[in-house]
Amino acid sequence: MLALIDKIPLQFYIVSQIITFATSLGLAFFVLSRGLRSKRNLTFSLLCLTVVQWSFFYVLFLMSKSCCRAEYYLRACMIGAAFMPAVFTHFIGFLLNIKINRNIIRLNYAASTLTACLVFSNLFAYGFQPYLIFPCWGIAGVIFPLHLLHFFGSIVYSQKRMFRVIRHSRGII
Repeated sequence: MLALIDKIPLQFYIVSQIITFATSLGLAFFVLSRGLRSKRNLTFSLLCLTVVQWSFFYVLFLMSKSCCRAEYYLRACMIGAAFMPAVFTHFIGFLLNIKINRNIIRLNYAASTLTACLVFSNLFAYGFQPYLIFPCWGIAGVIFPLHLLHFFGSIVYSQKRMFRVIRHSRGII
């Protein structure tokens, strides 16, 4: 698997992240233009903007010439990734017009905020050095697995809620 990653040119990653950045930014503004008062539109746009923030700093990370600068950009892009699970779950509630327990929403945002606050610490990642084709890569700290657990837990919870609504729905609307 690592041999495969090593064969993909760095430019491929850069171009794909620029496309992600532009698409997410355009989508955020398009949806916001359709109604600022809609909580569904606001949370979806906020979700898009977390992807925009992540992809912007990821492009800078990939284009960095020094490991020190690359480490900063890689950590900065993780701030957007830290808020993705909370915003996604919040959006799903508005998308499906279902009530999600306020404590789940609060706990999600608290976990995201805590992760974002710790992104620049060694608790999140440490030991950065060039790795494969990447300018710099770190070793996961003790917080990173908790971030992954939060990320995937929020997605599983949200998907479960979506499937429950789909199972009981009739027709398109």
